[in-house]
Amino acid sequence: MKEKNRFSSLLKRLMAMAGLKNHTLAMQLQYDESYISKWVNGNSLPSDKTAESVLRGISRCIVDTLDDDSRQALYLEYQVDQDDDLMRAAYDNLQSELNYVRELKETTGSNIAPQTLHYPELTLAEFLAKMQHPSLRQVKSLYVVAMIDILSLDQHYQLMVADFKGRQDVNFRYYPGVHFSMLINLDLNDWTNPYNAVFLINMLSKETNVDYQLYSGMQAVGKIVFAVKDAYAISGMVVDKTHCLSVVTSEDITTCNAIYDRVASFCNNETLLVRKVTMGEMLHSHDYLQYLFARNQRWLLGHLTEHFLPDDLHEELAAGYHPVNESIDKETLQKTHILVKSILENMDIQILVHEDALTDFAVSGQLDFYNQKVNLTPQQRLKYLQHFTSLFQKNPRLNIKMLRSGLLTDLQCVPNPTLFLSDTLCYLRLVRTAPTNNISILNKVQICDVFRRFFDDIWTDNKYVAIEDRISAAEMVQHVIQTVNILLQNG
Repeated sequence: MKEKNRFSSLLKRLMAMAGLKNHTLAMQLQYDESYISKWVNGNSLPSDKTAESVLRGISRCIVDTLDDDSRQALYLEYQVDQDDDLMRAAYDNLQSELNYVRELKETTGSNIAPQTLHYPELTLAEFLAKMQHPSLRQVKSLYVVAMIDILSLDQHYQLMVADFKGRQDVNFRYYPGVHFSMLINLDLNDWTNPYNAVFLINMLSKETNVDYQLYSGMQAVGKIVFAVKDAYAISGMVVDKTHCLSVVTSEDITTCNAIYDRVASFCNNETLLVRKVTMGEMLHSHDYLQYLFARNQRWLLGHLTEHFLPDDLHEELAAGYHPVNESIDKETLQKTHILVKSILENMDIQILVHEDALTDFAVSGQLDFYNQKVNLTPQQRLKYLQHFTSLFQKNPRLNIKMLRSGLLTDLQCVPNPTLFLSDTLCYLRLVRTAPTNNISILNKVQICDVFRRFFDDIWTDNKYVAIEDRISAAEMVQHVIQTVNILLQNG
């Protein structure tokens, strides 16, 4: 057990960084010092019954005892900048290591090589539990690849895979040192159910806080392989929606890196499904306008954007526009706005608007202005919504429908994305805190077709569309305008 007791190693290291003695920790936890010694030496573990309170106490005591240099070192290691977050990160790391050691004690796998185990069969729940390796807490620098036939799995397990990092990330921090590449199989016979398309959109949205790349290839069919460089690997064959055969796990670095390199070799420009871009790149390369001039435009608006701004409000917001690490001049924005306005007044566009997008905007005033979040005053919201209405009155070829809230309730923990589709260019604008990861151009015809088919299916299905005629849609917008007027009156 001592060789595998990662928990004791982490506990000993954190206590050493804090200069925390066994006796001091024992007094803080109100435990006998012999217990602390056994945990540090790997001779025993905290009991299941008291583990949560013990680990929280240890984390608090460590953070309280750190000197300035050690505190900054742990801030960097866990990518946090305040003590409360450091305490949560230390607790999460200790808990992960403790769970891993417990699982190793109870394992039924066979040793087939140093630090390598084989399991003839595992349920997917058991497999995914083993995927949650403690090395995933190394957020300062982490390289992960996966080859997973994810769309063939039961929906419950799809969601578990999408949350592979297993971190509590309530603040949606950006982790630039975490690099994750996933190869999936998109060659499905049945795309009539919109779940898979929505799942892909939401998976892309969830992972904007890391350097995430999505690829497609037949190599993923029937497989689930997950490798963390220099740390861990697990692989198996998916035999149905809930089971894997011939599962191998390894912490041997040579084995892990060989698997990592092999899977990484399939992740290349030819298999890349989505290409990350910035708003500056979209504007300077003319992709932004190329999309707007394309045929068969279909917009799915999960949040409101700069497209529907009146001239004076656009000019007002452009004056305060300062994108991070990008050079976008006001003249480019003005020219773009003039063309967008003309297109909206003259072209055929199908627009699906999430009901939530309008109501959230009315209350919060948050607008996606060229991929920068701005908060409009109630008066500015009123101008925006009035102009929004006038565009549909001027151009009868703007066909608007309202999408029901909670399209697929399992995935509503992720903010609704905005999807722009056409015959020539398709892209996503997501809602997260990392502006360089929010825009993704769909890079392959295969995934463009998936989302075009998805849009066409829900456009004609009353199960998903709440309002499908222009008059009712206009009434919905008027209701939202009344909401803003009430906010104005109550100042």
